[in-house]
Amino acid sequence: MKVALVGNPNVGKSTLFNVLTGMNQKVGNFPGVTVDVKIGQLLNCKTTIELIDLPGAYSIYAKSNDEQVTVDVITNAQHAHHPNMVLYVADASNLKRSLFFCTQLMDYGLPVVLLLNMEDVLTKNNVALNLKLLREQLGIPVFLVSAKNNTGINELKGFLTLHQQFNAVKFLTTAQLQSILPAPIVAQALSYNQLYNTRDTMESRPNWRNFQLNETILRYTILKEISAKVLTNNNVTTVSKDYTLSNKIDSVLLHKLWGPLLLLVVMLLVFESVFTLAEYPKQIIESFFAYGTSLGHTHLPHNFITDLLINGVWAGIAGIVIFVPQIALLFLFIALLEDSGYMARISTVTDRFMRNIGLNGRSTIPLISAFACAVPAIMGARTISNTKERLITMLVLPLMSCAARLPVFAILIAVAIPPIKLLGVISLQSLVLLSLYLLGFVAAVVVAIVAKYILKTNEKSYFIIEMPNYRLPHFKTVTLTIYDKCKVFVLDAGKVIIVISVVLWLLSNFGPGNVMEQLTTQYTTDVAVHPTQTDSITASYNAQRIAHSYAGIIGKAIEPAIKPLGFDWKIGIALITSFAAREVFVGTMSTIYSITNVDDTATLTQQMQRATWDTTHAPIYTVATAVSLLLFYLFSMQCMSTLAAMKRETGTWKWPLIQFVYMFAMAYLASFVAYQWLS
Repeated sequence: MKVALVGNPNVGKSTLFNVLTGMNQKVGNFPGVTVDVKIGQLLNCKTTIELIDLPGAYSIYAKSNDEQVTVDVITNAQHAHHPNMVLYVADASNLKRSLFFCTQLMDYGLPVVLLLNMEDVLTKNNVALNLKLLREQLGIPVFLVSAKNNTGINELKGFLTLHQQFNAVKFLTTAQLQSILPAPIVAQALSYNQLYNTRDTMESRPNWRNFQLNETILRYTILKEISAKVLTNNNVTTVSKDYTLSNKIDSVLLHKLWGPLLLLVVMLLVFESVFTLAEYPKQIIESFFAYGTSLGHTHLPHNFITDLLINGVWAGIAGIVIFVPQIALLFLFIALLEDSGYMARISTVTDRFMRNIGLNGRSTIPLISAFACAVPAIMGARTISNTKERLITMLVLPLMSCAARLPVFAILIAVAIPPIKLLGVISLQSLVLLSLYLLGFVAAVVVAIVAKYILKTNEKSYFIIEMPNYRLPHFKTVTLTIYDKCKVFVLDAGKVIIVISVVLWLLSNFGPGNVMEQLTTQYTTDVAVHPTQTDSITASYNAQRIAHSYAGIIGKAIEPAIKPLGFDWKIGIALITSFAAREVFVGTMSTIYSITNVDDTATLTQQMQRATWDTTHAPIYTVATAVSLLLFYLFSMQCMSTLAAMKRETGTWKWPLIQFVYMFAMAYLASFVAYQWLS
């Protein structure tokens, strides 16, 4: 049995889905969180029921791609996820608006169960709801539920177990339907679903638009009467306390001047916290892995397996785990912004600016989501109804610095930027980090402006977004978000990083012919002749081994192309491996420098600070090289998953290819100019 969970955006649908299925789906207090179909089994139910969480929609007339996903599932009986029943989630505190789509689904001929969520808001504002009368007025089952407090859930499951099949109930009568039909259509007396499915064959499009307009007016007229009957306000004033408080806060946060300034302050505090607060646990983790490396070299036998485990697997794991504190903090702040309701305000504050660059406020949510990951952000662009604006948004999303770039930024900033405080409060390192995120945004703006004039369309653009009341973030939701994102980073990205680390270790320890055997023989001879110079001989031996390995050959083959950017062949290897995922850069550096390192207690930061050019022995990671490398990773498209998501959303490889080429060109040019200028 398939049951679809449907409703307007931002009514608690995804939270309810989590409660009913036990799956930890992404939940946020802003429209458009669910942008794809999610499926789960109903927990603790006596029968097997498949629950399908659909993107939020306002009506059966889809205005954006995410709404179209919902409409397609509902109206296409041949769709793989077409439901037997609909659980319609409505905001109890905004009954009239929430029920519009519900009544359309009723008239379409689907069995509908109404779930009134956020009932606690009614109670808080002294508004009484006559549940029995509402059931009579609509003629369908109605339940009061609270996903946050887990109330009404058992009653709902019991109902679904006993009533897997019941007759659909129509909201509009045949007479009412005929009263709003264009004259040429009335004689046919079509049902509502027939009308919808034959809308393109109507005598004229004006007829169809008039029908939509008349239908909307009729439904809201009836729903207004029903709402007046079932809701009783016991307050002296009819204005919600939450609504009043939200308005007072909005008078500041949505102000033309203070709104953007406060947004910048919030972002600065976020990045200051990410860099400063994460430093302490990061140092502990670094020390732990350095200690583990030292123990391994001391107590394990000196052979092939030990070298693979320590310099391949262990070094790869270290390259993942040391950045978990920063990843966790970044997602903590994003989750707080989403769950509090501030994210929707950010869209409103930025709408005027976005329109000037060919986008609108709807583009802001995907752009901010891209700070976490570009893949779901590209899917989130479905909420943008205008095709041109949606395409431009997707093209520039990877320029926003995602969480995968954070480990790269963090290690390079720690290597080259001194940890000094400005005005005794803000660290220079956090300012550099913030400037990288702002620079990515500026680059996205420039590309969007260029694309605005290149891409042509006659489609109109508009910006409408629901403003949720401000709420205290839900602790469980925030915690689950952080846990899920860190788990994805450690497990999903970790698998790739460890595999690449092991492959890289193999490429770094083997070479063509018998060159490795010759180097080992020479090393043994040199140590025997000069026992007091063992450390320097070992360092030279390690450097020669990796230089003559397959990895070294590959790196030196591309070094002429990247040397003008300040990169040596070791960095070149990292550039190649990180095309799988940007964060692989750190694992690659960890593996390479573990192989050439003599001091087992040295952290990766210290190893990179000591790295020198093979010919001049000058330090590699100067400020010029670090800035050049930061800019390369800021602008380049080094994420196969993002390209795959772009292909999926556009249906062609044309736009992913354009995206890859223009971003690589920007990265190379920016790095070249920065290195040549700073050095």
